[in-house]
Amino acid sequence: MLAGMKAYSKDLRLKVLNAFDRSMDRREVVEVFGVSLSSITRWLKMRRESTNIEARLIVGPPAAKRTRLLEWLPSQLQSNPDLTLEEHCEAFEDDLGVKVSRATMCRTIERLPRSSPWRSVAMGDFLERPRTQKAGDVAIAQALGAITSQYVVG
Repeated sequence: MLAGMKAYSKDLRLKVLNAFDRSMDRREVVEVFGVSLSSITRWLKMRRESTNIEARLIVGPPAAKRTRLLEWLPSQLQSNPDLTLEEHCEAFEDDLGVKVSRATMCRTIERLPRSSPWRSVAMGDFLERPRTQKAGDVAIAQALGAITSQYVVG
């Protein structure tokens, strides 16, 4: 199963298998219940091998990058509270040889305990800074302004 996809419910699986047991054709089961033929085949195999037709939990590799980042961040934020997210990313890569994105750095800082003084300093300052427009945003806004001003009747 792909990440982000939800498993079919056990109730639906049982209904599909019961329909198949009542001699309903597989193609008809696919049309009636809206499940794939490969799913039906997989559920039949699961039922044949064991009575459990529950969705299997797919476990991926452990989040090694996040674990290392959570261990490294408190001392980094304490010793360098004024660095930007990008600068923290660069420092992490320099120290541990692992590249992380600004988004990962920000999410990891947010995962630090709320009572941590280094989290409040880093995120408080980050969240209270005025949001600046990027050059691309300014160019788009100017272009839109120029386009709409051409069509204003006045």
